[in-house]
Amino acid sequence: MQINTEAHNSFHKSTLIFGIIVCFFALLIAGLGIWLITLKSSGKTEFELFGQKFFSENVGVSAIFIGAVILILAVRRILKSLDKISDNYSKTTHDILNSGSSKNTALEAAAPDDEFDSRIPM
Repeated sequence: MQINTEAHNSFHKSTLIFGIIVCFFALLIAGLGIWLITLKSSGKTEFELFGQKFFSENVGVSAIFIGAVILILAVRRILKSLDKISDNYSKTTHDILNSGSSKNTALEAAAPDDEFDSRIPM
């Protein structure tokens, strides 16, 4: 199956640009949270985000948490896109599948079959 690499790379480049914009907004939300903390804004906050329950007495702390979660997810997506753009994704998968890592090394082959090491005094 032939892959159109130009279209493939342009898709991941647009994903990269979108991810950078999302990172900017995540940092903006976290900055807003810091500003809200300095204003001593309070209010009981409780929410569940991706299975994580979060309770806080300060709205600013909640905003920082939301910004951090968004930033982490965006950075993961950016790194994945960069890996696919550089074609390391397919090369790494191919190298892992075809490497001899599952074969015994020369030292492992020369070692005796028993698990007891005679050099260790008992």
